[in-house]
Amino acid sequence: MLAYCTALNLPEGHLIYAKGNAPHVAHCVRHARITIHQHALDLDQPPAGLLTEVKALARRLVTVMPV
Repeated sequence: MLAYCTALNLPEGHLIYAKGNAPHVAHCVRHARITIHQHALDLDQPPAGLLTEVKALARRLVTVMPV
C-alpha cells in the first residue's frame, strides 16, 4: 500500500483484511507523510451480516475520503 500511495502521490491508503473483530487502526509512515488505514472484516458470519459490514465500511470510506 505504501508503494501505491507513493507512486500515486496519495496521503492515505486503506487495507482490508479478512479477520475477526479487530478495530480500525491507522499507521503513519515516518518520513513519507502517508497514513495507511487497516480494516478487518469478519468472514465467519452469514452472508447477510458480511454484506452489512461491507456496506458500513464503504459508507465510512466515502464520508472520510475527500471528493
